[in-house]
Amino acid sequence: MQMLFGFSPFILFAVFSNYSTSLALWLAFAAAFAVGIRTFLQKREIRILDAGSIVLFGGMTLVSAVFQDISPIVVRLVINGGLMVVVLISLAMKKPFTLPYAKEQTPPPIWDLPIFLQVNMTISAAWAAAFGVMTAADLASFLGFLSLPLDIAIGLLALIGAIVFSVRYPAVVRKRFGLPG
Repeated sequence: MQMLFGFSPFILFAVFSNYSTSLALWLAFAAAFAVGIRTFLQKREIRILDAGSIVLFGGMTLVSAVFQDISPIVVRLVINGGLMVVVLISLAMKKPFTLPYAKEQTPPPIWDLPIFLQVNMTISAAWAAAFGVMTAADLASFLGFLSLPLDIAIGLLALIGAIVFSVRYPAVVRKRFGLPG
């Protein structure tokens, strides 16, 4: 799934943040920049997820360089909350962040159908909910109400739920409305 490639900076951050927050931020920023540039050079567009990733990881990399003692949980909270905001902005603009990825997997005649936009709005809303759950868990961990392992487990469950929904929901809609797959 091409959309998961867009999440590679967040995946890199999650993996490497256990070793070094600074290293994780730099790697995620480099990946975000590389993904954004690659897409821009190929398609002459910048996706909202790519732009959001560059801004989030670039900004947090600078903040962590200035405030070297910034807590890893604060960084997670800002990154997950920022990602939720990016997705919510895409929904408010009626340009769900999943749209460019869906267009890569769907024949052009379907793009103009109202159901195509609605499916992408619904999938993006599911991702916003997942990021909201992750942000809430990060905040609860920061405030001492959750342990870090439980915070991480909740985040993983939210991500798995969003991924499963993203994969299954379009098939359900295609079947229900008799659309080609």
